[in-house]
Amino acid sequence: MVSCCRDEKDLFQGAEISLENTAHGHAVENIIKKMGRKPSYYLKNTPEELEASKRYTEPLNPWAEKAMNATQHGDYEKAEELAKKAIESNPSEARSHLLLGSIYYVQGKKRMALEETLTAERLSKKEDLERFPGTYLSIARLYRSLEEYEKAIEYVNKVLSANKNNLRARSLFAEIYEKMRRYDLAIQEYSLLSKSDDGEIRKIGLEGIRRLKGKK
Repeated sequence: MVSCCRDEKDLFQGAEISLENTAHGHAVENIIKKMGRKPSYYLKNTPEELEASKRYTEPLNPWAEKAMNATQHGDYEKAEELAKKAIESNPSEARSHLLLGSIYYVQGKKRMALEETLTAERLSKKEDLERFPGTYLSIARLYRSLEEYEKAIEYVNKVLSANKNNLRARSLFAEIYEKMRRYDLAIQEYSLLSKSDDGEIRKIGLEGIRRLKGKK
């Protein structure tokens, strides 16, 4: 089974909120640097940052950037507070809801995480969700963690309809089918994963086949 720690990492990656991995994140970093200091959630927002939060909200405004810093320091209570401020400053920004959902998730508040992530889905354009299906994958993982397997399958299928070769989605399919004791379907998915060029994915597939050997 995929470890909890990797699942938490995947949820953040699926939400596409990492400053290091988004062009918009680099833009926000540049804005902060031009203000002459490094971003820190311990510092209060300057008037310039508050004004920037009204303009630069794709995906992170200064409140959200500080919330991410707090999350990286393990200060989830502060991160939650700051993420809520990001949402207050721009309630229609989907990525702030994804961020808050991720913060809830790492605290074990799975139902609240799901509600925020579903809100992000509602606020996102369909073409964006299909082009970057990380939100669908995050929702599928949350439903899986809540043992709502049919809903999880529904969202895995949304990912695969956007990209049929998404092996993270296939891996999640295999886990769900195994949990549901639909071992024939689980083995089918694990067999596909075992042929992957990605070593981590291939290992998941081989371990799954070995674990389910002899089960029907």
